[in-house]
Amino acid sequence: KWHGFDNDRIRIDCGIHAEYTSNHQLWDGLSAYAKEKGLGMQLHLSESAQEAESCADRTGLYPAQLLDCHGMFSVPATAAGCAGLTPEEIELLGRRKATAVITPATAAKNGCAATDILACVKSGMNVTLGTGGVHECGSMDLFDQLRGCIQDARRNAGKIEAMPAHGGDVAMTMVRGKILYQNGRFPTIDLNAVVEELTTYAIPKLFSDDQ
Repeated sequence: KWHGFDNDRIRIDCGIHAEYTSNHQLWDGLSAYAKEKGLGMQLHLSESAQEAESCADRTGLYPAQLLDCHGMFSVPATAAGCAGLTPEEIELLGRRKATAVITPATAAKNGCAATDILACVKSGMNVTLGTGGVHECGSMDLFDQLRGCIQDARRNAGKIEAMPAHGGDVAMTMVRGKILYQNGRFPTIDLNAVVEELTTYAIPKLFSDDQ
């Protein structure tokens, strides 16, 4: 009912919590269902090195490798965490064009290593920011996550140029699918009319002798 609602603004995905809270029967069935219905996949993936090593000890494969064997990345997949991925897994997920949702503040609070953002991007993965729950990171402020993301990338690379970012780098602002700002332009605002109103009404009113 809701998949594709509001001119495709709302989309429904399939999902599991994580590798260690589900099993291969579910992965096989869910990946087949997602393919049949044209849905994406969501999951938590290798949020820590300990989680990844536990999977390797139990199954002989790391989480991304194991789940890939059961088709979990054969549809567009969004994976939260990704801090414990091995270089081989990053390469695999890059080939699958998976999306990583990194949560720097949550990882830092829990004493986990940071996601190797630059390696993920270089592999072909899409990298996005998430917050986790308030109980995990203490704040739902994405700008806090952005600061952590930048610091982690610079620390991992050992150079400040690894990831420059500030407010002026914002390329687009969108609300409910409508672009309000993009690359220096404000398509919903008549700037000529704004300037005219400022010069003919607002500024004279502010600085008139009657004030």
